[in-house]
Amino acid sequence: MSLSTCVMYVDYEGLLVDLSHFQSLDIEVVLADLLKKASQQYAIQDAIVLGTWLQQASRDRLTHLGYLCRSVFGTEQEITYEIQISIIRSLEAQSAEAKNRADHTDVFILVGGTSDRAELIRQVRQAERSCILWTLTPPSPTEQALCSVWEPIHYPHAAVNWIWPRQAILHELILVADHLQNEEETTFSLSALHNQLSQCKLFKQEAYLWIAISIREQIVLLKQTGGDLQVTSGFLNLHHSVVRKTLFIKVRVLMTLSAMLTQRDWVAFSALEKALSTARALVGSQNYRHAWLEILVDLGILLTRPVPHPNKSYTVTTLSFNQEHQVVATLHKQQKRNLQRAVIIINNFLARKGYHAINTARLLHILMKNMTYIEAHATLKAALEQEIAHNDGTPSAPISSPIAVRLNESHPFVVTTLDQRDMFIRCTEAIFTQRNEQVNESMLSQALSDACQVGEDETLFWIWLFIDEGILARNHTGSIAMLSMKRLDAVVKQALNN
Repeated sequence: MSLSTCVMYVDYEGLLVDLSHFQSLDIEVVLADLLKKASQQYAIQDAIVLGTWLQQASRDRLTHLGYLCRSVFGTEQEITYEIQISIIRSLEAQSAEAKNRADHTDVFILVGGTSDRAELIRQVRQAERSCILWTLTPPSPTEQALCSVWEPIHYPHAAVNWIWPRQAILHELILVADHLQNEEETTFSLSALHNQLSQCKLFKQEAYLWIAISIREQIVLLKQTGGDLQVTSGFLNLHHSVVRKTLFIKVRVLMTLSAMLTQRDWVAFSALEKALSTARALVGSQNYRHAWLEILVDLGILLTRPVPHPNKSYTVTTLSFNQEHQVVATLHKQQKRNLQRAVIIINNFLARKGYHAINTARLLHILMKNMTYIEAHATLKAALEQEIAHNDGTPSAPISSPIAVRLNESHPFVVTTLDQRDMFIRCTEAIFTQRNEQVNESMLSQALSDACQVGEDETLFWIWLFIDEGILARNHTGSIAMLSMKRLDAVVKQALNN
C-alpha cells in the first residue's frame, strides 16, 4: 500500500522561540528528527522551512537534510499568512478529481508556532485534505478540534541548565543593542550585534539564534529586508515591554549604585543586590538580581574587585563603575530626569490637593514606584541641596529627613520643568483632538517627536510619566493598548488654560 503524500511547513523562528522557553536551542536536531519521522509515515513532496536566515550555514545544513528554505521576514501572524497563501495556491492547482496524480497532496503538516491557524485548518479540511499539527505546546481547543491530528514535538533536553533565566538573556541582548544604537544614533548593523554578542560569555556560537528570537518577538525591528547578515540593520523597539523593562532596570541598578558610591570607592555585591530588592521590577527573585549584576559586569559596565573582609578570613566581591564605559557618562541625564520626576510629582500633588507642601513619606512612596529606596532618598536629598525644593516648617530637621517639602517655584530648573510639562500636555491634547481620540503609545510618541522636535527617548519619558501621574491612561481593550487623556484633571486644565 502506497504512503499518503505530504507537504510539511515549518515556522523556523516560531519553533525556535518555543524551544527557547524549554531551555533548548537545538532546532536543527529537532528538524532532522521531524523530517525523519515524516518520511517514515508519508511520501514527502516538499518540506518547506520559512525563516529569516541570519546565518547562511544553518540554511545550508537544513538544505542538505532535504528541506526547502524560503526567506521570509515578518511576525508570526505574517508567517502563518504566507503558509496559508502557499497552501491555497497548491490546492487551487490540484483538481479535486485528480487524486491519483503525482502532485496531489493528501496531508499538510504544520510545525511550530503558536499563532491562530484555525482558518487555515478549516480551508485544508474543506478541500478534503488532512491537516496535522506538530507543536511543543498544545494548540488552542479550536485548533485541536479542527485538525486531523495534534502531536507534541519531543526536543533534546540541555545537558546543563542555562545559568540565567531566558528573560535575563534577552536583557543582555537588549543592552548590547541599545549600546550599538546609541553609538550609531538611529540603527545598528545586525552583524555588529552578532559580533558583540559573540564576545559575551553566554552567547558565543548561539548569538545568531538569539538575534532571530529577538526579531521574531519584535524586540528588534528590521530597518530593511534581506537575508544578508552583513547589510541588514535594525533598531530596538522601545515600545516593547521587555525592552522597556530592561532599560528601566538598567537605570535603577546604575542610579542605586551611584547613590551608594557617594562616599566610597566600592560597594559589596551583596549590599547592592539587597538595595535593588526595593525596586518593584526586581522584587522577589534574588537569582534574577544576581543575573542583572553579572550581566552588567559581563558587558564591562561594572567592575568587580575582591576585598578582604576586615574581621574575617574570606574576601568580599565588590562593585564599582567602569569610568571608561559610555553608559556611566549618561548618569547625569538620568539624575536630571529623576529630579524632573520629583518636581512634577510635587507640583501635581499640590495642584490637585490645594496644599502648599507634600509630606515627605508620601513623596518617597510615590518616587519608589519607579525607583529603589536608596535612589528615591538620593533624589530628595539632591532636590533639597540644589534648592529645587525646600524643607517646610521644620527648620531643625536634618536636610535629608524633613517632615514635608515644597517646591522652590522661582528656581530655574523648576520653571523649565513645569513649562516642559505644560507644553507636552498641550501638544498631547492637540494630537488627541486631531486623531479623534484614537491614539496609542507609538502614535503619540512619533507625533510628539515631530511636534516638539525632540527624540523618541524624550517623548517616551514624558508619556510614561504622564501615565504614572494619571494624566494619561492605558485602555487594554484590544491587541494594542490605546491611550486616553484625563482632560478634567486639575493639572491638565491648568496647562491647557495657560
